[in-house]
Amino acid sequence: MVFAKTILALAAVSAVAAQTDLPTLHGLCDGAVLVNSTSLMLGNLSIQYTRHFCSASVPVDLPTDGSDATATAAADPTPAPVSTDTSSLTRRGFFDLWPLCLFFHTCRPFFLPPPPPSPRNVCNANCTVTCNNDVGVLPPVSDDCAAVQASVQIFASELSTTFTTEPNHLESLSFGTCLIFFENLGKTNLDYCWSSLGTVSAIAGGPCFPPTHPPFSEGICKAKDGTWAVGISHS
Repeated sequence: MVFAKTILALAAVSAVAAQTDLPTLHGLCDGAVLVNSTSLMLGNLSIQYTRHFCSASVPVDLPTDGSDATATAAADPTPAPVSTDTSSLTRRGFFDLWPLCLFFHTCRPFFLPPPPPSPRNVCNANCTVTCNNDVGVLPPVSDDCAAVQASVQIFASELSTTFTTEPNHLESLSFGTCLIFFENLGKTNLDYCWSSLGTVSAIAGGPCFPPTHPPFSEGICKAKDGTWAVGISHS
């Protein structure tokens, strides 16, 4: 019995250690937990798509001063009109009426829950580029980055023009030594364009990779409001 309790205690300690020892990706995604990883065949190239949950990252609040032109929750001094529409009332059958619903377990709320908020589109939002060596000292091979960029263009032409990323999630595409990513650092779902991912990741690598000397291993373009980032790095 004592032995069993000891094993359980050690397992609990190991679980805690595993959670606290989770890596930080790209200096932004703290406590990275792999959600899924898939190989996508594009022609004769195998592009790796990976999604991480940043379990220890603290989401960034959207500024309320109207500084972000893409914000859907911009400050508006005009109060919203009070709705008198009762169409959201649910239809009720005989057994839904009080107190019969208590006996038949059919009691329902008087009003339908509000729909979830739409993702905020940040396709054309501005960002600022910085360079770092968070993933080593070597830059990615330019041909590998060209292959990843080509895959992004295929996604842009054959799939939906945008993809949605949940808060505290990082999504990446990689081939060989090169990886590009988009991370949602905020508190709401974000829509981002495949075309923007390709363009902005290339811009992020411009001042960081050769012919810049000494080169860096990563370039990141972080949004002005701090709620998202696009990056390109050595994988």
